[in-house]
Amino acid sequence: MYMAAMQEQQQMYGMAKMSAELMGYWLNYTSREMPGGLIEHSTMATLDALLKGRGCLWTRPYTFPGSGRTVTGCFREPPERLITDPDYKSMRDCRWIALQHIDPHYEVERRFGLPENALRKKGSLESSWAYAESASHGRPNYAHRSDGISNDMVVWYEVFSKCGIGTRKTDMYDAVKNHLEETVGDYAYLAIAPCVPFPLNCPLDKIKNGATAKK
Repeated sequence: MYMAAMQEQQQMYGMAKMSAELMGYWLNYTSREMPGGLIEHSTMATLDALLKGRGCLWTRPYTFPGSGRTVTGCFREPPERLITDPDYKSMRDCRWIALQHIDPHYEVERRFGLPENALRKKGSLESSWAYAESASHGRPNYAHRSDGISNDMVVWYEVFSKCGIGTRKTDMYDAVKNHLEETVGDYAYLAIAPCVPFPLNCPLDKIKNGATAKK
């Protein structure tokens, strides 16, 4: 029995060692493969920590253009775009955190599978490219600014929550509130934009087509 236990322990140790080596190869590969490299992003985050008091590296998957292969990386994000639960002082105790993004409307549409130009008039900021286009004839096109066409940058937020999707302390109908609580639970991910009346990761067409709790 002792010999059998020792053999089993050696097998478990060998599997753990092999898993650690494979993970090491993977981490070393992805750190070099990611755009800019992990050294560049970690250096910028370190400078943020020294100058601003906080450095932020965000782990997320990415896909190179023209490639269907998905890998992971740690990308530097400006610390002022990180929003934390104001009820807690420690990051460990926060019930939710959010990250602000400012992207062209077409990139947000592609990311969440929305129809083309669905967010064209939902932008709240104007990129330098849009300004140059409107000013190419000698002065800005104020008509385009008034109808929202020149505002091509969408401000949106990723929210990671450990306390549901925010319906518990609202006046929402109890039947809807309870159903959301049962379906979503405590751990939730929301992608929202102030100018869009529905979550970006729950497009309006799915709601119109009769989405259920399973879809």
